[in-house]
Amino acid sequence: MSMTLNNRLIMSRNTAEGAKRTAEGVEQKALTIEDVATQAKTKAGEAKQLVEEVKMRAHSAETLANNAKRLADSAKDTAVEAKNKAEDAHVLSQDAKSTAETAEEKAARAEKKADDATVTASEAKTMAQEANRR
Repeated sequence: MSMTLNNRLIMSRNTAEGAKRTAEGVEQKALTIEDVATQAKTKAGEAKQLVEEVKMRAHSAETLANNAKRLADSAKDTAVEAKNKAEDAHVLSQDAKSTAETAEEKAARAEKKADDATVTASEAKTMAQEANRR
């Protein structure tokens, strides 16, 4: 009977030591899990910061795109204005050409009249000289 009791004590001690080792292993695994959880929390914080940075960059890119669109619209408006002004300048150029041609024609007529007046004056002078001789 004492052997049985002794065996039971040994078995009980072995079981207690096994339970202690198991508890130590569980504690070690719990610490490892806690470390992994802390690392995961740190990584999640870093990921959150990266997401915020990406959001800010996306907002900046959107602002730049909007600015580029406004500049393109402005350039288009300026091009339309330049085209309209070029067309106006062409019309004015045609008017100026027509006016110059009219002025040239009038100048030619005036020159002809001046030539005619010179001839008439010369004839009048000759007549006056002949009249004076008589």
